[in-house]
Amino acid sequence: MNLGYCPRQPWQFHSFNERLLIVSGTGKGEMKGESKPLPLKLGNYVLLPGRGIHQFTAVTNVELFLLSNGPFDIHYVDPARAAIPRPRSSSPKRILRKAEENRPLA
Repeated sequence: MNLGYCPRQPWQFHSFNERLLIVSGTGKGEMKGESKPLPLKLGNYVLLPGRGIHQFTAVTNVELFLLSNGPFDIHYVDPARAAIPRPRSSSPKRILRKAEENRPLA
């Protein structure tokens, strides 16, 4: 997954455990309740527990490998941990369909 350079992602969680491997670039990851962001660079590996609230910020262009224990989903939350509706464009089915059609999401 090539994230390129992206601003800070909103706080979010996934239903299943995810494992991330940074393939190129640098970023930082934050888990809700942890005191400091974790700097991430080439070769770093991170395990994100299912339903663990986190966010990611790309410091430079970032490419990563993501492996999940189940179907990919994403649930955005506000600072009070209340669910935020997902924009239609980020629906996992729509993302996969556009990737299969080799078309941009816009």
